[in-house]
Amino acid sequence: MTLGQRLYEMRKEKGFSQEKVAEALGVTRQTISKWETDQTTPDFDKILPLCELYNITTEALLKGEEKPKETSEYSNTDTNYSYYDDSRYNIPQTEPEPTPQEKEQFEKRRIKSVLLMSVAICLYILSVIPFFVLNNSKVMMTVFFVIIAVATMLIVFAALSKPKAARKNTLPTKENRLYKMITSILSGIVLIIYMLLSFATGMWNITWLVWVIYGILCEIIKLVFMLKGSEINEED
Repeated sequence: MTLGQRLYEMRKEKGFSQEKVAEALGVTRQTISKWETDQTTPDFDKILPLCELYNITTEALLKGEEKPKETSEYSNTDTNYSYYDDSRYNIPQTEPEPTPQEKEQFEKRRIKSVLLMSVAICLYILSVIPFFVLNNSKVMMTVFFVIIAVATMLIVFAALSKPKAARKNTLPTKENRLYKMITSILSGIVLIIYMLLSFATGMWNITWLVWVIYGILCEIIKLVFMLKGSEINEED
């Protein structure tokens, strides 16, 4: 059995996905795939983390011995010992990778979520039309808030339509971190714009719409990530 085959078998035995192993080791999923197909071999500095992750000795990893490491292992010199704990990698014991049918269902629900998000964003954008075409202020505000309410409801449905596996993901991904960084910077910019406009014009009853625009921009950014196939979990 080759090193790549052993890595594949050990990952399957643990029930880890390539994405979770890659996140734990600080590499890409493609790197894990190349290791398991013997296209490349792990760098020296990844050997020990791999052994700790799969709870095996370096000899078992490199030479193919099947005997697993004990939770606590003492060396023959009686002077050194090492303790291995999978929890340090924050990798939950997960179920095996989904079947083709489950992947197909996952993709259908993801597409449904993207479509609902797209419609909601369009409604948010269209919600400003009443301010330009209606003269009656009461009717104008009523139509505006109805459109906003419908758009918000669609976003809730989109969140509920997101595949369960994505909602339960406990590992923050690079996409999640990038999304949160972008929205955090954007919220700071919007706050500055809101305060400047409000104090400069004194029109506090109108400038609050800046936050509506901020919400629309956040949903557009999230939609872009979703269209690229990334799942954004804002609880991470």
